[in-house]
Amino acid sequence: MATGKKYTATKLTQREIDLLSHLLKNGATASLSNLAQTMTLTENQLRYAITKINRFLTEQSLRWVTLTHDQISVPQPQETQTALNYFVSHTTPDKFRYSEVQKRRFILLKLLLADQPIPTSYFMEALYSSRTTIVKTLEAIRSDCQLMGLELQHVRRAGYLIKRSGFQKILHFYRLLTQTINLREIYSFYYQANVYSKMGELVLFNVFNLDNLVVALEKTSRYAPKDKPLDDSDFFLLAILNYKIIILNELGHTADQQQLLAIAELAEQLFTNTQNEDLTIETDLVAKMNQAVSETFPGRFTLSEEFSRSLVHHLRHVFFRHENGLVLPESSLNNQSDQAVLLQDTIGQILHATGNRQFAQISAGEVELIAAYYLSEVEKINHQERPQPRFLVVCLEGQMMAQVLRNKLLALTPRQNIDFAAVYQVNATQANTYDLVISTVKLPSIDQQKLVYLANGLSENVVAEIAQRLAILPQAKPKLADEERRHAIHGILADADLPAAVYQKLRQQIDILFESAATDSVR
Repeated sequence: MATGKKYTATKLTQREIDLLSHLLKNGATASLSNLAQTMTLTENQLRYAITKINRFLTEQSLRWVTLTHDQISVPQPQETQTALNYFVSHTTPDKFRYSEVQKRRFILLKLLLADQPIPTSYFMEALYSSRTTIVKTLEAIRSDCQLMGLELQHVRRAGYLIKRSGFQKILHFYRLLTQTINLREIYSFYYQANVYSKMGELVLFNVFNLDNLVVALEKTSRYAPKDKPLDDSDFFLLAILNYKIIILNELGHTADQQQLLAIAELAEQLFTNTQNEDLTIETDLVAKMNQAVSETFPGRFTLSEEFSRSLVHHLRHVFFRHENGLVLPESSLNNQSDQAVLLQDTIGQILHATGNRQFAQISAGEVELIAAYYLSEVEKINHQERPQPRFLVVCLEGQMMAQVLRNKLLALTPRQNIDFAAVYQVNATQANTYDLVISTVKLPSIDQQKLVYLANGLSENVVAEIAQRLAILPQAKPKLADEERRHAIHGILADADLPAAVYQKLRQQIDILFESAATDSVR
């Protein structure tokens, strides 16, 4: 029997404490819709809060809060009350305390996404902080806004609002968000894995309207192009734009139509960028890099049209992000070979020699990735093409990183056995058709026995790690050829002791099915 005095790793927020307390004080049952209205929360927010409460109850060896036909109930109210009392009495303010940097980033994120003034009381409640602390932080944020070319205004009797037309606020929001939480936490939320960092939970459940965020992610996923998938960074930016459009439309006549048009314009640019209408500049640059690399490393590289085409598209994405101030966080490579360093120097010299300021501003991290892409071409030479497992490669960093991984994987399987997918496209059904899913993103919705999560896709240990996972996979029985399958089914029918007429009819139907399948495969 639970004592209610167990240590718990799950820390309930004030919202979850208030929800559970309300249920326990009102007979341990309530209607979901009525409770949402009473607590001024959306039904989705209540569902996420209940999920967190149930993790807490599991650690206390207590039964879960249940939700059946709009009715919420607590099956062990007395024991749950004891556990809650103990948690509250033994939880110090430090458990809910955020650093000054965390507070500053949260408030700035909330203001950058808002179109209406936000009162200081909101930030006091969300951050468990005094009014003096919040006002002091807001004054510091005023300086941050000035550096970004924005203006923080205090609206009397309403709160604080950042004024700026166009989509600059959204770009600053997106850049700050990627620096504050891992974008993978957004996908964790979308797939309802409910695994967040402390800051991730604060941002997701307080900066966004959860219902609108779900709609925006689903909408973006539906109309994102299937033949030329967006990079995940572009996909999420587009989701933020969709989220913003939903919010502005809800505001109705108070919405800034100019801002709405500007957001739609940026969304169109994202799609235009994906379609890659004019790639002349990028194509010329790739040709120069290919020539320089071939001269620096004579006989080492065989650069195919596919290689150059992928690099051209990657450069278009890089330039687009730089044009719009969307420089992604860099991942530096450690212990690089002399060849990798020389290759980076060669690529860097080409970029600077063009005299184009845009090319010269490409970050060191981007140059490292381009160099790694060239080096990965060496790895695919002389690989034996033999029947081997099927891999699905999923990369948050985009198609070029996926190409790098594929070239590494050619040591284990032929090219046609390796497919790519963006994070937002992957689902459990699709993953089950592969032997392994190789991902630089944690994918909670995928069978974890099939998933190989790579914290660093450029590591020299990638192939060894995947080969080790392959070695412990359950061995599937070899597939029968179609003719063998046909004879096996004929044998089963013959053993079934069926009437002769029925046996002949079934046999004919089976033959027709196999002949039809063979014809389709030839086509």
